[in-house]
Formats: sequence, structure tokens, C-alpha cells
Amino acid sequence: MKYFVTIYIHPMDWNIPHAFLGLTKNKSPDELDKIDEESKQKFLKNKEFRLIKNIKQISYNKTIHLY
Repeated sequence: MKYFVTIYIHPMDWNIPHAFLGLTKNKSPDELDKIDEESKQKFLKNKEFRLIKNIKQISYNKTIHLY
């Protein structure tokens, strides 16, 4: 079984560094980053679809007639 340890260093307010320690089993950090990116893209795609669906519904329900 492989274990991976990753340290993420991220600056916070006032340039104070903050470190995150990650421990994973059987998956490399690169694999996890790829899975994370795919899930974010799937979420954004679903969010865009819902937004377009709502816009279409609003446009059908509120037709403006100009005379």
C-alpha cells in the first residue's frame, strides 16, 4: 500500500504563510487533483445547465408584447 504526504503552503492575510498537510492512501496527489478538477467541471456544467434552463423558463413565462 502506498501512502503520500503532501504539504501545501498558502499565504493568508498579511502575508502570513499557512501550511496544510495532506495524507492519502493508494492515490497520488496528482490523481486527486485530476479527480477534483473533473468534479469541479461537472459541477459547473450542471450549474450552467440549470441557469440556462431557468432563463428559458423565465423567458417563456414572461413574454412582453409591444404595441
